[in-house]
Amino acid sequence: MPESTSYEFSTVMVSGIKRALVEHGWFDAVKAELSSTARATLDAAEESKFHPGPALDEVSEVLARLHGLDAVTRLFRTVTARSMESVVAPLARVYLALKGDSPEVLLARFDSLLQVAARGLRASWVAQSTRAGTLTLVYPSPRALAASSAWRGTLLHLLDFCEVSGEVEVLEPGEGGRAVRLRVQWD
Repeated sequence: MPESTSYEFSTVMVSGIKRALVEHGWFDAVKAELSSTARATLDAAEESKFHPGPALDEVSEVLARLHGLDAVTRLFRTVTARSMESVVAPLARVYLALKGDSPEVLLARFDSLLQVAARGLRASWVAQSTRAGTLTLVYPSPRALAASSAWRGTLLHLLDFCEVSGEVEVLEPGEGGRAVRLRVQWD
């Protein structure tokens, strides 16, 4: 794969992003600001199993520019809730049933769960206590801050899924801007 498409997101994620943009009333404004490549990716959401990651990152960046980083977090919390139920939730429930109901069970296995929704990204979890730690997602090239807000929304839904309250804080990027780092803690 060439560098520009060395990571990809699944059709479930792309379709979920498109539906959530419509649901939140942001679709037309965001689509109007996208490059032709990113527009084509949204239009072809159901036509391929995986889509270029940079095109979807552009969606997050445009949404952040138009409505702020909190809008990106809200969008991806919604996307994750919808897509997780259809794809990742059965596997996540098995992990929780076998290993306990703490979010750490899923965070420690986040790299495995990620493979259902994305290719070309790596994830690692470092626990700092029984109720907190840092999740790092490594991309093949530097990412904009909007990517961190998107993952923040995903992790907030993970806490919802585990039925705990908590916080997700975006940390300074690592690895020359390639690593999105988030501190997760819960009650």
